[in-house]
Amino acid sequence: MANPNGSVTIHAKIGAAETCITDNSDQTLVTYNLNVVAYNTNNEDNIAVAVHITNISAKM
Repeated sequence: MANPNGSVTIHAKIGAAETCITDNSDQTLVTYNLNVVAYNTNNEDNIAVAVHITNISAKM
């Protein structure tokens, strides 16, 4: 339910992980941080998810 002043409370869970991509020889090609936020409001059953990647580093 929305607050009387018109604002809405948002509940969020945040997670992050350092991740990598490897080749067939198990050599690391790329590392990056994968960031995920899942959120919803008090008056909704739906959950929205935002995903973004930061700190990308390619290995040559």
